[in-house]
Amino acid sequence: MEKLDKATKSKDSIEMFKLGYSFFAGEGVQQDYQKAKELFEKSANLGNLDAIYNLGVLHANGIGGQQNYSEAVKCFEKAALLGHKAAMFYLATLYEQGQGVPQDYKKAKELYEKLVVEYKDYDAMLNLALIYLNGLTRKYDYVKAKDYLEELAMLGKPLAMYNLGCMYQNGNGVEKDMSIAINYWEQAVQYDEPNSMFSLAILYAEGVEVKKDLQKAKELYEKAAKLGHLKAMNNLGYMYECEAKNDQDYQKAFKLYEQAATQGDPKAMLSMAYFYSEGISLKQDFLKAKEWYEKAASLNESKAMYNLGFLYTEGKGVEKDYLKAREWFEKAADFNEPMALCQLGTFYANGQGVARDSLKATKLWIRAAKLGDRTAATNLKILKEIMIKQHLQNKENLKINNDADKLPF
Repeated sequence: MEKLDKATKSKDSIEMFKLGYSFFAGEGVQQDYQKAKELFEKSANLGNLDAIYNLGVLHANGIGGQQNYSEAVKCFEKAALLGHKAAMFYLATLYEQGQGVPQDYKKAKELYEKLVVEYKDYDAMLNLALIYLNGLTRKYDYVKAKDYLEELAMLGKPLAMYNLGCMYQNGNGVEKDMSIAINYWEQAVQYDEPNSMFSLAILYAEGVEVKKDLQKAKELYEKAAKLGHLKAMNNLGYMYECEAKNDQDYQKAFKLYEQAATQGDPKAMLSMAYFYSEGISLKQDFLKAKEWYEKAASLNESKAMYNLGFLYTEGKGVEKDYLKAREWFEKAADFNEPMALCQLGTFYANGQGVARDSLKATKLWIRAAKLGDRTAATNLKILKEIMIKQHLQNKENLKINNDADKLPF
């Protein structure tokens, strides 16, 4: 308390900020975000840039009060105008993400460029490279992206190595070369970069550009999963599911799906729903399956939309409802989900939840068949056979009518 009184009475902005940071970090005093915020505010009012910046951080993260991006932006803008590097960077990320301000990649790019040119800020350089690489300002610049990423890779920045690998994998501004891509990803793995682990694991799992090695793929997925990579968790779960010989093995897969699903991975949510729907190593529960399908569907997972339609078609865990089923199939069809297109075609063919319309049914089956749906292809084949029979019958009927017309009575 003596330090607090001294700092407040002295009106020394630096001392106030230091003490505020002590309360924020719990260094030498009991952690107290509210006191930290009060001291940052007092120090900020005296013009301390670090206090203004840290006050913005508190507002942005809801620490010591409610989350308030608009107040955070005010703090970052004020500090950034006076040359505070961290404030410029944070402000750029807010413009990039559209938090507290309208999403504006151009403003983010300008701030990152200033940080790179004036301060040689490597974090800003990486984000700037990604803006150029992904054309976020509606203009791709692979040359600048590659230059920045190569500079960062030389400095041992693993995310730069990963993105260079992706450039060579996809042929973005460079000649496509998987051997170079693999080399960059292998370098990044040495720095425990999970995206590179995941990319290499896919190659080993599928035997693309490398000798197929499921054990190596599994090891890479495991490493990436431990580092929090959600897609790696899901793919590792799928490997366990495919290899499962008993309920215990299936539970390993389920736990990985659950871990990824609860953190927002839609593919893992889909797998969770499937386990509940089929009762794999646990009690069959269509309501829980529906919940997970709905969560995945809210993240634009088209197969989840299709499966929700299926639940309503069959009345599993819900009242049978062709109208709701059709709605879900239509949502999935908007994403060109072949099974949904096929089922929607069947609805139109049979008049389920819609007026019967053979032409619409045929068009939907054609779309589904082009996307590889075998049921749709079979339906079209059957339809073609029916039409041929009808055509032959019509020709026979026409012949009979003509013969009848020739009769003298």
